[in-house]
Amino acid sequence: MAVLRGLFYGFSDDQLYQYKRNGGRFSLWVDPTELDDQCKAIARALETLKNYHYWTRSHPVSVVLEKIMDDTGLIPSTWQEPEGGFVAVT
Repeated sequence: MAVLRGLFYGFSDDQLYQYKRNGGRFSLWVDPTELDDQCKAIARALETLKNYHYWTRSHPVSVVLEKIMDDTGLIPSTWQEPEGGFVAVT
């Protein structure tokens, strides 16, 4: 659950509680069709994490890390300055 509350997804404790209360399960194998619209964002995040898991089964670690960084925008966000500009990389 920490990843759902962290930098990439940012769900609040209340959102996670409501998800669980409305029948959601914290599993990579949850069926999002069983959930109401309010919970589908969390289910989509879990679906993304499931895709990352599958990548680890079919690609080398270096490829998985690159794919996750591309998917999340991790590298470009680390170059961005608080004012909205970008750090020059030389």
